[in-house]
Amino acid sequence: MRWITVPQKWFSAGGFSRNLTTGSWLMNKSPGFRNPNKCGPLTDLSDYSYTDGRITPLGANQTKRMIQQRNLAQKIVVMSSEMDFALQRYNHLKENQLNNKRNIVSQKLKPKGHLLLKN
Repeated sequence: MRWITVPQKWFSAGGFSRNLTTGSWLMNKSPGFRNPNKCGPLTDLSDYSYTDGRITPLGANQTKRMIQQRNLAQKIVVMSSEMDFALQRYNHLKENQLNNKRNIVSQKLKPKGHLLLKN
């Protein structure tokens, strides 16, 4: 049996072995990596077309992908409307707090003495 010496830097916190075990080694080495089968003309377009211009039927994965994208779009619309509502509510509450402070200050500070006689 023969022992192999390995540099210690390979086993450091940001080294090769840690990235390999977490499964993100390839992602760290090539930041532009993406799955080419996730979207694109090969997956989104139909497999064939008729010469007379008829519409080709959608495949099973195409319909599934369309349903997923529609559901995702609906979620985005709902969440963005919730965010808009939350921002409006937050601004309204802040405005009410400022108005309450102004009312309290205006009730506490009243003109006295000669300033009261001028008005």
